[in-house]
Amino acid sequence: MEKNDNSIARKILTVIVITILSIFIARDFYIKSEIKKSNKFTIAKFTLKKRLPKTTNFYFTYFINGEKTVTANSGVDYSILNSEAETEIIDNLKINHFYLARYVPKDPDKIIVNPLKEVTDTVAILQAGFTKEDIK
Repeated sequence: MEKNDNSIARKILTVIVITILSIFIARDFYIKSEIKKSNKFTIAKFTLKKRLPKTTNFYFTYFINGEKTVTANSGVDYSILNSEAETEIIDNLKINHFYLARYVPKDPDKIIVNPLKEVTDTVAILQAGFTKEDIK
């Protein structure tokens, strides 16, 4: 009887863990799809590439509504699903350069940076909230 109780408890725990993981994955896909549908753009500065044992984080700084945000939630990452061309594009990101990014106003701490759209227009960069010192 006790063995059967452990089996039921394990099954319940497994269902709970799978449900929680599914919710997080679904939320991530939902946020990314909302950002991709958005018509809101900003300019983000690539500030840091931090290599960790099993991942690499790409940090971007940007301004939305005058508020400065630094995030690694940029949609830029190495993945086994990336093609060789996509991986090469990510490898060629330049620190302290500016890129076009999409965002959703209701969740401004998450953006999707387009690594193919480097922004060099100084006026646009200044209008996005950066200073002349940020550009140098």
